[in-house]
Amino acid sequence: MKSKLLLFFFASIVILNAGCNNVGCITGSGKQVSQTREIGDFRMLKASGSMKVFIRQDSAQSVKITADDNIIDHIESRVKGNTLEIGMERGMYCTEGDITVYISSKYFNGLDASGANEIVTEGKFNTENFDLDLSGSNKVKLDLNAADVRTQASGSSEIVLSGQARSHTLSMSGSGEVNALNFTVGEYKIESSGASKCSINVLKSLKVNSSGSSEIVYRGSPSVVNNDNSGASSIKRVD
Repeated sequence: MKSKLLLFFFASIVILNAGCNNVGCITGSGKQVSQTREIGDFRMLKASGSMKVFIRQDSAQSVKITADDNIIDHIESRVKGNTLEIGMERGMYCTEGDITVYISSKYFNGLDASGANEIVTEGKFNTENFDLDLSGSNKVKLDLNAADVRTQASGSSEIVLSGQARSHTLSMSGSGEVNALNFTVGEYKIESSGASKCSINVLKSLKVNSSGSSEIVYRGSPSVVNNDNSGASSIKRVD
């Protein structure tokens, strides 16, 4: 009898906890509305959560957000320093619905994304140095003309790059993937670990430090190739 009472007690606790997890949470209404946000000048973007972001280069700066009408006011957008930060305010959201952000800016020097965002440049972006920091399972597609590019990615993010740059320093960990065969770069430095995969296009020099089961494929005929690999990592050239 005592064991049955204990079993009933613990089962009740589990059910109560499960119910509490949904108390007060917000479910997207399914009715999409748009807001244009007034923001200050920025050169970089920091996105967190799960949203689609489209960025285009334009002399007129603007930010428009489309989301469910009961969610949109809980999406924060603010400029700190030279960085535009966009993400959900702290709270409980059963489902957020589709969140889409349209950004126009004259400058775009960096992107910091965490969560499961999808971020795309519309048209080519001409920039100087560019910093790309990703964590989580983001999908990023960028078309850049840049001088020096630095990429740091962890988790299972997918990156597609096109355009050109003088140099690209790339650090990958986890199971992320980079497809940059259409991104022509003079000098590459790559550090890869875990099960990451990188496909690149390099003209002059390639320096690689790889471990785990990472794979690197490169196109081009660099005059200098330095490869320091361990584990089951591999590097090979393709036409």
